[in-house]
Amino acid sequence: MESQRQKKDQLDHESQSTYPPLKTSLAIEKHAGEIYTRNIFFDFQIELYKACVSCQVSSLSEKDGVKFYAIKDKSLTNNVFKVIHHTTTDFAECSCENSNGLASYANIFCSR
Repeated sequence: MESQRQKKDQLDHESQSTYPPLKTSLAIEKHAGEIYTRNIFFDFQIELYKACVSCQVSSLSEKDGVKFYAIKDKSLTNNVFKVIHHTTTDFAECSCENSNGLASYANIFCSR
């Protein structure tokens, strides 16, 4: 029990006193490095990097405060995911249906 507490304290200290290495120059990655624990940050970073490498916006339209994106994922034999972003509530949903179709930090990039 004592060794677990020491390990937790060590990881907490590391997360609070060091900054993880960034793979991109994107502000969202820097922000994630500031607010997430290291393990969560590294999971996020993997998804962000995959999205940067394999995803591209193939179309974008907007109507009444709602943005409609078509995201092509080249790593999944060019699958196209539809993302709907309600800008007034900042709620997003994705046709990939991961997490019941709700966009989360991992699948907002449509890289699954």
